[in-house]
Amino acid sequence: MLTTFSLMSTVRNARTTSNAFDVLLKDDAVAHRNERMKKAIESARDFLCDSQQSPIRIQDDEFRKLFEGDEEYLQDHWESLAKRLSDTRRPYTFSFFAQTFFAVGAWVLTIVGSYVTSLGQHSEALLLSSGTLWTWLVPVVLGWMAVGTQSRPDTVHDAIQGGKTCERCTPLKALEAKSGFMGPPPTVVEDALLGKVQGDEACQGPIYNYARIFTNPKLRNMIVSAFDKKIQSLRDRELQRLPSRPENQDSAHASVSNVSSSGSRLIPTEPQPPARTNTNERQIETNFNLIEPYMKWTEVRRDTHWTWNFIISNAVAVFLQWGVTGSATVISYLTEVRGLGCRSGSYLLYGILATSAHVLLVASMFLSHHVMLLYQDQPKPYKTTVKFQIRWVGRLAVALRFLGKSMAVVNAIWIILSSVFELIGFYESCWCTGTVLGLGSKAWVVLFVSGDKMREDAEASWIGGLAMSLFTMIFTYFVSKAYAQGRKD
Repeated sequence: MLTTFSLMSTVRNARTTSNAFDVLLKDDAVAHRNERMKKAIESARDFLCDSQQSPIRIQDDEFRKLFEGDEEYLQDHWESLAKRLSDTRRPYTFSFFAQTFFAVGAWVLTIVGSYVTSLGQHSEALLLSSGTLWTWLVPVVLGWMAVGTQSRPDTVHDAIQGGKTCERCTPLKALEAKSGFMGPPPTVVEDALLGKVQGDEACQGPIYNYARIFTNPKLRNMIVSAFDKKIQSLRDRELQRLPSRPENQDSAHASVSNVSSSGSRLIPTEPQPPARTNTNERQIETNFNLIEPYMKWTEVRRDTHWTWNFIISNAVAVFLQWGVTGSATVISYLTEVRGLGCRSGSYLLYGILATSAHVLLVASMFLSHHVMLLYQDQPKPYKTTVKFQIRWVGRLAVALRFLGKSMAVVNAIWIILSSVFELIGFYESCWCTGTVLGLGSKAWVVLFVSGDKMREDAEASWIGGLAMSLFTMIFTYFVSKAYAQGRKD
């Protein structure tokens, strides 16, 4: 479930990032008159979309120097950075397509064989429900391939530093692939309960993208704001070359504080940026503190895109988890003897543990973010109340993270053991086939019954469970694919 949440968070953030940069690209000062700036903006957009699997921080002085350069300087640095990262992107391979084809093919053949020859049989229901339970892997794997992942660790770090295979490539000193604070002054984040307070935000890998939902948007907003100010300076420079025309000057320096009729916004507002052709599409803040990498709670509440990204990512994660788990449970529960038995109970426990682990890890992420905001915003020396929060909220964040990961490990072991129990015949025992777990003293077993009767009793539940699983897979994949494709367009 957490994997799906990370996938959807990545896809949604990439879509929002693409939309934010597209507003810049539509500006008349860029779209029709400055090809170099256009290339720089496109490269920065591609880099931010493809580098989400690593924490990234801004080097304050170097970042300002980068945007003090001309358009050619910006293009050279951002374009080469995006190219280096693109070269290490995981490609589609023949083995990937072959494995996916045979996995889906095996599941389809299992469905056909079960329906034609063994519909209603308890043993066949075990095989069918077990195969259905693992179908969540198909949309998740395909979704990650659609949004893009890196082929090895440290590729984002290597791209920023100039790349391992390019001796002449210049590193982009404005960025650094690390977590925490850049300073100055240096901020030391103390560990809590033998664990890092930053949590998974500091870890590389796409699975940990869920923990960067507060830092990746802040990074994007700061870079978008820097490009916006650069475009304003270009426009001002062009205006200085024109004859004095007061009416045009007034129009050119009109405020872009008006929001669109829908009220949408990508980043917080500042009342004085110059006008652009599409002033109703976005609002810009031009006074970001570059050494503050964590979104403040006020920024989170104001950012409707962040809110919708979080809601949709959670909704899709719950939908996929309980779509496939529910379909497997339905097939097992409604196959005679009907009721909560060994197999349906094991699926239900699997879904509950997966959901609980997800909730614990997301709660830990929120608590870690709160502690990091205290380090970021509170003046030193810290007050007693701030020290108390840093210590105990940090410990709670680490404890919840440990508990959530432990629960995820136990859940993985449990579902594997459940499959092993099926192979060794544990679920064929009288206690399991009689559904003693749910029926108790009213449990019974099937001894003599016709195949037609079993087929009639099981047909509706099997078809319904399989249809639910198939719909869940297809819907989840196309949602992630649509968002991934949208950010490329």
